[in-house]
Amino acid sequence: MRITAFVLPQGIQTRLDSSPVLQRFLKLAGWSMVAFALDKIAMLVIVFMLARILGAADYGRLTLAQGLVNTAQIFVVLGAGTMLARYIPAMREESVRRAVEVINLCALIVLGTALVFVVGGLWGAPAISTLVLGLAPSSSVPYMLVGWVLITTLTNLLLTILLSFEKGSAMGLVSLVAAVLVIPSVPAFAIAHGLLGAIAALIAVE
Repeated sequence: MRITAFVLPQGIQTRLDSSPVLQRFLKLAGWSMVAFALDKIAMLVIVFMLARILGAADYGRLTLAQGLVNTAQIFVVLGAGTMLARYIPAMREESVRRAVEVINLCALIVLGTALVFVVGGLWGAPAISTLVLGLAPSSSVPYMLVGWVLITTLTNLLLTILLSFEKGSAMGLVSLVAAVLVIPSVPAFAIAHGLLGAIAALIAVE
């Protein structure tokens, strides 16, 4: 059986060739999917490795900690990511200065919510340690989670800005570097320092 190369229908190919916007979108979508796939593959690998290294109790605490980080990040961002993704491309049509104004506005919102979160997180750290994670009141894990939330929030906002400015290749490169770093480093730190090591390595890679 003869195998032929895949060819797009003539109408679609003509439209693609005549539309720079569509070409830019397809290129950006491709890089975005690559970045997403690299991130999820790396996390899948370390999930299985950490489950065996940490054991049921500490791996459960790590999973709970990641859930707390993801939930708290939503509070800190407070919709700023959606604003960036929606309005930066529109403002770029007017001028880069207008896009920067949107970024500055979102940064101001995030700084305010981040300050409230940090104060609340530091004040409630002992309760989070004992009631939520089942650790000693003096554990440093809740304080590490505060830093983890802030760093993750900043990272995701920066990636949103890159996407809004059509820097998909930069997103793919960042995800590749992160995947290369996370797979060996997180399990290694978990072996050496247990739960604290795993959290510290995830924060460092972020």
